[in-house]
Amino acid sequence: YAGTAQDLYRRNDTGGFVRLFATGNAVTQLVSTPDRLIGVERFQLIVVEQNGAGRKVGVSGFQDPVGILDSSDGNYWFGDGVGGLTVVPAPSAVETNVEALLTIIPRGPYDGLFSDLEVDLEGNLWAGGVAAPNSGFHKLDLEQKWTTYSSVFFSELEGRKQYTRIAVDLTGTGWAGSEGGGLAKAGPDGSLQIFDTSNSSLQPAVAPNFIIVGGVDTDSQGAVWVTTRGTGTPLHVMSPQGTWQAFGPSIGDGLTSSSTAFDRIYIDSFDQKWIIVRDERNFNITAGLMVLNTGSVDSQEDDEFRFFNERGSTGQGLPSASVTSITEDRDGLVWIGTESGPAYFVNTSVIAIDPTARAIWPQWADRSRGTFMLFGLKINDIAVDPANRLWFATDDGAWLVHSVEGGYEPVHHFTVDNSPIFSNVIMSVAVDARSGRVYFSTDRGLIAYDGDAIAPSTESRDLFVYPNPARLSEMSTPNIFIEGLVEETEIRILTAAGSLVRRLSARGGRVRWDAKDETGRFVSSGVYLVIAVGSNGEGAAYGKIAVIR
Repeated sequence: YAGTAQDLYRRNDTGGFVRLFATGNAVTQLVSTPDRLIGVERFQLIVVEQNGAGRKVGVSGFQDPVGILDSSDGNYWFGDGVGGLTVVPAPSAVETNVEALLTIIPRGPYDGLFSDLEVDLEGNLWAGGVAAPNSGFHKLDLEQKWTTYSSVFFSELEGRKQYTRIAVDLTGTGWAGSEGGGLAKAGPDGSLQIFDTSNSSLQPAVAPNFIIVGGVDTDSQGAVWVTTRGTGTPLHVMSPQGTWQAFGPSIGDGLTSSSTAFDRIYIDSFDQKWIIVRDERNFNITAGLMVLNTGSVDSQEDDEFRFFNERGSTGQGLPSASVTSITEDRDGLVWIGTESGPAYFVNTSVIAIDPTARAIWPQWADRSRGTFMLFGLKINDIAVDPANRLWFATDDGAWLVHSVEGGYEPVHHFTVDNSPIFSNVIMSVAVDARSGRVYFSTDRGLIAYDGDAIAPSTESRDLFVYPNPARLSEMSTPNIFIEGLVEETEIRILTAAGSLVRRLSARGGRVRWDAKDETGRFVSSGVYLVIAVGSNGEGAAYGKIAVIR
């Protein structure tokens, strides 16, 4: 017997194969017993009795069976892509449906591939699923417990899927945009609310309620901004009071009345809207990037915008009009990821009307790497850590870079060759500022890296230096961490007698010391004082550490 993409076949005595016409779907796995053959197709079991006839048998709770195994007690174990692991009894010769004896749902997400990652202020990870059948969105809390928002657990999501876009507001509420199912609001209390044509200004691309959400983000006032594709109103906002307002397309500067295919939206520190615009005739093609200042939310008449849709050159303009991602760093630079590398804008509150505003290509400090940083490399996503370093999710692994005199230099470049990462294709990246953990969504699953940058302290306080004591070995380079720093800090490490050992500069709440002095040699055994002075007048903080060689 052979399962194929469309049915089950049996080999006959002459060496040919005969179709059994048991199903029109793919038969993905088979298991044989002394008296019958059982397999799985997309929705049901396929049972072949001793007489050679094939028939379907339904199983309660089956949605996407992918595997089968028989056990010594006569029961069968089925792996289901949506319903978990199910144990069912062997069906009799006349049964057309069997009830599950046991269902086991693993502690984890229902989908392993994520298109979008965000971390809220409490450290919970939110993940949007890929555009695939049965995909919803997900939340990983601080106790490492996953919540899957799909129709399996939430009846409100019945018939809705492909929640590919995620945003999180300051209250810990997750907002998920669906390619066909509208907008979902997941509260920190576990509540779920759906927004569609019945309770919002969102309009369907096709009847009756197929709403394609391209992006979602929140502004400083708590309003939720949503972009859509396939309708005459591609931009929507819900006020903190719950009222909705729809906006038509922005016309001019290369955009026409038919430019209604809005994709990702990012709202910067000035509440300007950075929107990726797609080709309205082919949603798979990116037309460019719009920067929009909406002015009064009640009217579109005072809106101002610029549209960037041309490829630049010699270090200015977009490396490609195919924009993939947008984020703002801690110094007010808005970083743009494209299919041909990154660029940044020096952010102001008037980019939407400034005719001189141009994207700038970042340069390597070490020109032996080339002139422009990551030029020609597809940037899938960008995240900023608390030390104001940039994580780039690319098709060539994950890059961490930081600013130095003369440009930028790499800190890490994680690939399958030098790290446990599953794949070099990184689709999304997000940073937990509380713990320093960095999440990478690859095309083969999710993995996390414990980074060394955490959120800064708001005021100078006693420093936490660890491990303490620190034991040095000639076999390895130690990692001594100094925590409790403010946003920008100058650090001095002194001997007990007050002699200077090392100077360090830090951004964010934590910095690493390699236990070396200014000459690059490991320090001697002893007690060392740590003095951290805030660069913006926050005062000084103190700590100490014992070093044992």
